[in-house]
This record gives sequence, C-alpha cells and structure tokens, in this order.
Amino acid sequence: MILISLGDLYTELEDFEIAEQNYRQAKELSHKLGVQFFIIYLALAEFNLALLKNEMERARIASKQCSELVEEENLRYEYGLYQLLQARLLLLEENPRQAVDELTQARQCFDQDGRQKGKVLSHVWMAAAQDQAGERSAALEEIRTVLDEPNGINHLAVLAVHQSREWLEGLRDDPQAWQALRNLFKKEESLSAQLPGIKRQLHRLARAIEVPSSTLIVRAFGPGNVQVNDKTFVLKDWQTQAVRELFFYFLSLERPATREQIEDALWEEGAEPAKLHLRFKNEIYRLRRALGQDAILYKDNRYQFNSAMDHDYDVEAFEAFIAKAKSSPNPEEQIGFYQKAIGLVHGYYLENIGATWVLPERERLEQAYLEASLALGEIFLSQGQVADALKIGESTLGHNPTSEAAYRLQMRVYYRLGDRGSVTYTYKTCEKVMRETYDLPPSKETQKLYRNLTV
Repeated sequence: MILISLGDLYTELEDFEIAEQNYRQAKELSHKLGVQFFIIYLALAEFNLALLKNEMERARIASKQCSELVEEENLRYEYGLYQLLQARLLLLEENPRQAVDELTQARQCFDQDGRQKGKVLSHVWMAAAQDQAGERSAALEEIRTVLDEPNGINHLAVLAVHQSREWLEGLRDDPQAWQALRNLFKKEESLSAQLPGIKRQLHRLARAIEVPSSTLIVRAFGPGNVQVNDKTFVLKDWQTQAVRELFFYFLSLERPATREQIEDALWEEGAEPAKLHLRFKNEIYRLRRALGQDAILYKDNRYQFNSAMDHDYDVEAFEAFIAKAKSSPNPEEQIGFYQKAIGLVHGYYLENIGATWVLPERERLEQAYLEASLALGEIFLSQGQVADALKIGESTLGHNPTSEAAYRLQMRVYYRLGDRGSVTYTYKTCEKVMRETYDLPPSKETQKLYRNLTV
C-alpha cells in the first residue's frame, strides 16, 4: 500500500520514472500475494502513466489489459475510471465526440458508486472533450459544476485541470469563460509553477532520510557476493560451496524448475538417483537455513527463488536500467540509465564459478554490457561529447580487448577530433590483437571503416 501511495504521489508530481519504480514493485508483490484489488488499481495506474507520458501504443496495450480486468470483476467505480482513461486516450487520438460518449458512461458508473472523486474527474474531462467537440457552452457548464461544489475548489479538480490543460486552452482563451473560471485557472497555474520546487524538495528529503538497505543484497558481477542483514556471507554460512552455487543457480532461472532439472544442471551425470535426491534435499535444507525458509518457494513440483523477498540483485538492476535506456526517447535519460547499468559491472558474471550452467549466462551478460557501453558511446558521439565517447571506448577495450565495435568507435572519435595518426594507431592495435588472439585479420566492416577514414 505504501508503494502504491508513493507511486500516486510521484505521478501527481510528474516524476514518472520514480512513480513507475514504485508501481512496478507494488505490482510484483500484488501478483505474488494474489490481491486482485491492487492488481486492478495498478493496471489503471499504468494506463494513466502511459497517457500522461503520451505513449500511445503503451496506452492502448494498457487499455486492453484494464478492460479485461474490470469487466471480469464487475466493479462499477473501477470500470468508470477505466472509461475515463479510455476517453483521455480518445482525446489523444483526436476523437473528442467518442470521448464524450465514454465519459457519459463513466459518469453513470460514478453516480451508481457515489464516490465524489470520480464525479469531479468526469466533470473536468467532460469539459475538455466537449470543448474539443465544439460544444463550448456545455463545456463551460461542466466546469461550473466543479466550482459549485459546497467545499470549494478541491486539489483533485485543480490537478485534473492541469492534466487536461492541452484540451482546455480554448476555454482559457475565451474572455467570457476566463472571467467565470478565473479562480480555477489561477489555482492550476499556481500548481504548475509549484510542481518543480515540490519535486526538488521531495528528492532532497528522500536523500536525507536514511533508507534501510535491503535484507538480502546479491552481487553476481565479479566473484559473487551475498549479504544478509549487513553480514557478508562466507563459506561457513553456506556450509558448502554447492549450496552457494545452488542459490546463484536459482537466481539465474527465468521460470520455476523441477528437482530433476536442477539436479541435471548442477551435478554429475551418472550418479544414482537416490543419492542425487538425498543431496538435493540436504542442499535445499542448508540453503533455506542460511537465507530463511521463504527464500526458495515450492509449488506444483517446481522450485524457484522468492522474488518477493526484500532483496537487491545487481543483475536485475543492470537489466532494468538497460531496458529503461532503450525505451527512453530522451538522450540525457538514456545516458543516465546506461551509466547506472555499466556502473554495476565489476567483473565477469560469477567469475569464480566454473560450472557449465554459468557459461551461457556469463556470455549473455557480457554481450549486454558491451552493447550498453557502445550504445552509450554512440550517444555521446552524437551529442558532440567526444571526450566522453573516447573514455567509453577505452573502458570497453579495457574490459574486452577484442571488441572490434569498440575499436571502430575509437577510430570515429579520433577522426572527429582530426587526429588521423590515432585513427591509424587504433586500427593497427586492433589488427595486432585480432591476429594474436584469433589468428585472423579485423572484420571487413572494420577494414572498410579504416579505409574510409584515411582516404
């Protein structure tokens, strides 16, 4: 509930990234606990966020998900909220008349439910839709209904006016409407001016508050490290190296696994089934004893790590930051997310575990790291931040000296700087490394780039 409230607060402050983080955590917990009310609420919140960010395709997907959920549960108020959000989507799609129809149905749901919040929202958004549909007088009456509330203009109405501002500009520009609605519009302008300052204050407060660290902290980039309640685990805490490896194996699973699948992945072939089963039983017991009974879940003959535990896992964070970078249209945001992802990598994935199951995951994460580094370098180069692009190329080659893409990035940076000698030196270094490592010349793509840059 706290996570949902924080998500709502940051949504109002238009700090959508932090809002999404809180909603995402709340959604995961709600699905784990099976709390359908929260699942529906969070689906509506996701729809709302997509609309506020003008992410049309995401909004359409969220709309479909919300429709299925609210129709299945037959909740009048939530169905009214869904129809209101659907009307807002129609406004974004420049279909105000159909938006009016949706809002009319939404109002019927709110009237049946009786909650004031839905009625206030429906009046403001109905005014926006009607004005866009050319019905200025009807729009004015809708807004006046909000002004006639016995308790005066409430914050919800002001926030709704702020969010629908784009579609209420006609009323603002109408002298007669402005005279009648002056107080409401002035409150909205005041709110709009205050939002950045409130957001900054909240960020400073959040940094000043000492937030407890996660109960379980896992670092898989590098040799592999686990902390429980601020205590770093050593071998005696696991009892055996196999228990430690079993834990990291559970973290790597994309879906629950049977006992047989786990045994096949971790332990030697040809062992007697009875001995394997006994070993599995003992290792699971030791793992749960080390991390808690709830650390590993068992359902439908399958085992999995309990992701609802209070935990911080660097691989999860790494992949989440990369996903955010790829989905953001803003280069500054992309740079920030990629830097956060790259900053989590302090070595190869579980570099002190040589088991067969580790190798594909190590290769996958290594490739993801290289792609993220090079994507960051390309953004820096496109933004004219050549010094930063050069540093990224250098750090990437320090991590993986055989990355031809990093050599190509370096050559392009030096060319941009007018340093033809360094272009040649970089290519010759690439050529030497490829010969010594693979007994092959650089790829045709690298050779072609070198020729083009040195003509």
